[in-house]
Amino acid sequence: MNGDGDGDGASGRACHASGAWAGFWTWENGGVRLSDFWRLMEDEFGAGYARVLAGDLVLSGLGGRTATEALQAGLEPRTVWLAVCEMQDVPPARRLGRDIAPKS
Repeated sequence: MNGDGDGDGASGRACHASGAWAGFWTWENGGVRLSDFWRLMEDEFGAGYARVLAGDLVLSGLGGRTATEALQAGLEPRTVWLAVCEMQDVPPARRLGRDIAPKS
């Protein structure tokens, strides 16, 4: 469950991200890779709890599915991540993930 499936879809809104999202989070391409979804989950909730949360937390905004079920059903990782953030009251400032220093 740690592949690199890219989301597809667009809302027409511009979003220019920095830090952890730079290069793959844009509203134009709607993309968040599945591997980045899991990194965000682990950064926010811890490596062990992220998988438990994804498998147990029922997300009302995703039709009563868990994050794992939603991803398996083909929902975009970005959509699933934002639904988890809503249910878990992740502050907006942390929804883009932690800043990762660029490689020199």
